[in-house]
Amino acid sequence: MPAPLPDTPHPGDLIMISRNAEPGNPDIPSTGVEARHVVRAAALAKVGPHEVAARLVSLGYTLEFTPHPDDAVITSEHADGRAPWVWRTDLGRVLLAAKVLGRTPEEINDRCEELGYGRHELPDAGGFEEDDVLLLSEELNGRRPWLSPGSTASPRHVLRAAQATGRSPREIGERLTRLGHTAHVPPALDARDSGLVEVVPDLRRPAGVAEILAVVRRTGASPAEVAARLRELDVEIPDLAYPARRPAPTPALLP
Repeated sequence: MPAPLPDTPHPGDLIMISRNAEPGNPDIPSTGVEARHVVRAAALAKVGPHEVAARLVSLGYTLEFTPHPDDAVITSEHADGRAPWVWRTDLGRVLLAAKVLGRTPEEINDRCEELGYGRHELPDAGGFEEDDVLLLSEELNGRRPWLSPGSTASPRHVLRAAQATGRSPREIGERLTRLGHTAHVPPALDARDSGLVEVVPDLRRPAGVAEILAVVRRTGASPAEVAARLRELDVEIPDLAYPARRPAPTPALLP
């Protein structure tokens, strides 16, 4: 005997049961509902894929996969089982979900594929580390936005990551490389350059006088000191005589 239908309607019912998740279309088949339909319906209904899967089952539909409560964590943007929900997977998201659930990234990757998100190509990183989620997040908070796949991490990101983890810039650059990114880390780069790279984020490009003066204003160093430091970092600068005098301290504002 079939189970009774739920007594309470769901606001997304018509989306969930319609082909292409578009109300007005014919209903989806009652058996073999694909994971990609569940993902699409979840996005359009603005609920979690696990909620859609459970609702379809309660409405008498048979899925081609078995929903699991962990799916809510795997498909939530912050791996907390709540909206916003992901549209695609990133390496950082895979690692975050693995960390929260105590599972391996490979297991999370497999489940993402089963749920219709496809697979994220996991890099050969020699195993994953506790700090990897942090390094892969643009704001170094272990949350989105994540570094774009295969992108080059800026010296600014490298230095901030070094400060956050206690590692050297070189170690951060090497780890990001193992995680599938590239990183430009001049051998001389160290923590004292944090103010400089905030103004000159790309050390592969020449720096002009305006940028040198901006670093002077930010750090309080003299133009000659900033110029010398940029040369140590192999940054091309105009061949000028830079003043050695440091700027006067900015007077305190009156209350």
